[in-house]
Amino acid sequence: MTDSRTAVAEFLHQFIGNTNQGDARTQAPPFAATFLAAGPNGAQCMRREDFLLALAKRKEMFASAGLRRTELAGVEVEALDARYSKARAEWKMGFEDGTEAAQEITVASTYIIDTGVQPFEIVLYMAHQEIAAILKERKLLRD
Repeated sequence: MTDSRTAVAEFLHQFIGNTNQGDARTQAPPFAATFLAAGPNGAQCMRREDFLLALAKRKEMFASAGLRRTELAGVEVEALDARYSKARAEWKMGFEDGTEAAQEITVASTYIIDTGVQPFEIVLYMAHQEIAAILKERKLLRD
């Protein structure tokens, strides 16, 4: 049997691989049909279908900011019980805007993952930073 921590780390590596391919249809499946999305501006329940729309807008924002790559830089996994695990992930995002040297931004996210279903599903996604604000601060994203 695979260690659940290893399986969750592999799940997140696959998730970022799908995200880097840029297809929203492959990005959304890791999320439960309804999940909690939280961040610096509050929390809300999201339907996967609505999240697909948000992902498309987010992809456009990242493209306009010059995103070239995203990689999983680190992950800490903790089993919460027999079914759920918490994963705190650190993501490195590389940006180029064509006028300045490449910039790298590191952001963190926490996930609660239902490992009792196959495939695993994210039931809580919490962003620890407001990425759009960071991009504006770094002058990678225009108002």
